[in-house]
Formats: sequence, structure tokens, C-alpha cells
Amino acid sequence: MKTKDNFQTKIYLLLAILSFASAWALPAKNHTELSLNLNKDLPAWPTFYQGKKLKHLPLSKREKSFLGNFPGKLARFSDGHRQIIMRWVTIPTRQLHPAIDCFRGLGFTISNIKISQDSNNHHWRKFTATLNTSKYTVREHIMDANNLVFTDTSSWYWQAMLNKSKGPWLAITIAKLQQPQE
Repeated sequence: MKTKDNFQTKIYLLLAILSFASAWALPAKNHTELSLNLNKDLPAWPTFYQGKKLKHLPLSKREKSFLGNFPGKLARFSDGHRQIIMRWVTIPTRQLHPAIDCFRGLGFTISNIKISQDSNNHHWRKFTATLNTSKYTVREHIMDANNLVFTDTSSWYWQAMLNKSKGPWLAITIAKLQQPQE
């Protein structure tokens, strides 16, 4: 049980860092109004993901305050085995940070960075994050309105800035605690 609590604590910290980083880089003035309008029209959060029912986990007051001027919305879920962070993004922004940077910022050692493909032929950046005796498998990607998938934030940003990718965009980060080998 302690490992599960530790996992949830780390995910809360990851979410806080992702959100906190968003608050520091304000969107360009001409995008602010557009962002506010698009937030009203964003799709609803899914109730199932990859065939599993999602439990919507509430954000704490602190997490909500970290959202600041993030151009979109954020939610955290569990499917019973994994923590899933979803972020709808309405405009190209440097406020969308990769999870790998947040895990590093929390003191995790990152290894096994690679691109993987799921059963739907979507690509993901996948890595292992280790801190003390806790080890997580983490996957992340960003999908645009035309189902084009980006495995890194920088390539997404430039494609979006050059109007080669249309939003809104859905950034998904999935963290699963690895069971200790016996």
C-alpha cells in the first residue's frame, strides 16, 4: 500500500510541476482571447481510455492554481492500474512541457528512452523513470484534430506554429508503476 501512496504522491507532484511550468510562460497577447474562446468548445473528457473505464480524479486547490494562463484544460484520471494526465491545448504554446522534463525535475533518473507503437499504430515516447525503489513506465504523446501524433513537444510546437497541425491538441501522459521483480 505504501508503494501505491508513493506513486500517487509522485503523480500529484508531476501534475503540479507540469501545471506550475505552464503558469510562467504567458501566451502571446493576440492568442489570449482565442484561447479563452476555444476552451469553451473543447471536447469532453473521455469516460473510457484504451478499453478501460476512467475514474476522474479531482485536482487539488494547489493544482488548480498552478494552471494559471494555460491555454486549454487539464485533468487527471486512473484506470485502476495507471495514472493518466490529459491536457487539451487550444493554441501552439511553450507552456506544454514534456513529462520527461518534469520527472527529471522531481529527481527521477530517466532511462530506456525510445519510441514505441501501440495496437492502434500510434507512436509514443516511452521511458523509465526511477527514484529510490520506485520505477515507472511512462508514455506520452500529443494528438492533433486530424489524429496526427507527435512524440515530442518541440516537433508538435513547430508544426502547430507553421499551421501544419490543427488543434485542439490532446496531450496524454500515462504513468504505470512497475512491480518489483522477485
